[in-house]
Amino acid sequence: MSDGTGHLSKLVWSVADLLRGDFKSSEYGRVILPFTMLRRLDCLLAPSRQAVLDEAERTVCEKEREQRLAAASGWPFYNSSRFSMESVLSDPENADRLLLAYVDGYSQNVRELLDGFEFERTVTRLSQAGLLYRIVAQFVSIDLGQTITDDHMESLFEELVRRFAESGNEVSGEHYTPGMSPT
Repeated sequence: MSDGTGHLSKLVWSVADLLRGDFKSSEYGRVILPFTMLRRLDCLLAPSRQAVLDEAERTVCEKEREQRLAAASGWPFYNSSRFSMESVLSDPENADRLLLAYVDGYSQNVRELLDGFEFERTVTRLSQAGLLYRIVAQFVSIDLGQTITDDHMESLFEELVRRFAESGNEVSGEHYTPGMSPT
């Protein structure tokens, strides 16, 4: 793993520090992986954001919508929401609602990936634990834009998956309370 990927991995993995106590280590992946993906897409789509919003206003035919918005984004995915990850931070009290509205603006292919992570459930849980705003803020501080190559992103995801696999072996104490026998 290159130094750049190692640095990115440490930045992304530092989110786990926020999750301790409210999430088991085996659950970190359900938070960190989809948020890493969202941040990457958010950064990649930033330059074409206004073009997509303009095209969304012009496109009346639902059949053409997916194709036209993807073309406007320059990627095989798009986001037609007026929100971004950064704008979610503008209203801490409604961060959950804003984040879900933002995610709802993504193309079907991205929403399907997030559904696989049960993302809406995770957002609700993070919000109830008082962690959502802090998690979003931490990810917004990480630049995963076009200066990060696809190879670096692939290495980052591989490193994160490796760490999740290692931490997936639950730490004793996460399944029983003090005074209880782990057996």
